[in-house]
Amino acid sequence: MRLVSPHLSQGFPGTMAMAVTYTLADGALEIGFSAVSDRTTICNPTSHIYWNLDGNSSRGSGGTIPGATGAPDASDAPAITDALDHTLHVAADRYFPTDAGFLPLDVAPVDGTPFDFRQPRTPRAAMAAHPGDPQLAIGRGYNHAYDFAAAYAGLADGYRTSRRSPTAGLASGVAPSAGSAPSVDPSMEAGARPLIPMATLTGGRSGITMALSCDAPALVVYSAGWFDAGSSLPGRGGRAYGPGAGIALEPGFVPNAINDDHHGTTPSPLLRAGDRFRMTIRYAFHA
Repeated sequence: MRLVSPHLSQGFPGTMAMAVTYTLADGALEIGFSAVSDRTTICNPTSHIYWNLDGNSSRGSGGTIPGATGAPDASDAPAITDALDHTLHVAADRYFPTDAGFLPLDVAPVDGTPFDFRQPRTPRAAMAAHPGDPQLAIGRGYNHAYDFAAAYAGLADGYRTSRRSPTAGLASGVAPSAGSAPSVDPSMEAGARPLIPMATLTGGRSGITMALSCDAPALVVYSAGWFDAGSSLPGRGGRAYGPGAGIALEPGFVPNAINDDHHGTTPSPLLRAGDRFRMTIRYAFHA
């Protein structure tokens, strides 16, 4: 899939060419991102898939998401799917608390908090063990970034961004000539790269495990607490999706890192004119 985003589209400077490649192989799904811009700009793509590894027929017990609205359907009518009994492991010892507007504050240790998933446990159990936690109240569960900056810094620089060839037709900081646009060099989409093992998620009923790895400095975990159980968000088979219906695991840069580098500890999503951006997300499955 390819897209050319024009200069100032959605307010972002630069004409950006982006390619996204989906690959299925050996029980894994890989999503490869590559991009180049003719002006310095922000580049922070991710995948916002909601995962429910128990399938659409799963049913949750509800009642454990702080601040969630509506009530679970207790009848035999269409069920509200729920992934809060999935077992989650996040291989990070620090996370970013947020303010009330979900902007990350300075990084903090996960020790003694409901955000500690270094030993696998379910989000439901973690939340139940910390009733009244203010961060869970803000996010209606989980809506927080985990810090992988140290592992990210250990990757070769060429796996993150690299200067394009001078023959690519883009002058640094200068718009392309009339009728032209930046293009993604196919070579930047190919080849295996080292990835950081970030998280695993296992269905409570199916036993299916997904292992996520990526070459990004952060992972946002979102437990869909802002889905309204009383709404008509439709799903398959007439079922309504409510809070906790799925868990999103979103690799990328820390949200708002362009404005707050947390005392120089957080990598920036700034993509300089003519540099390449590359990122790969790998989801590996086994039962």
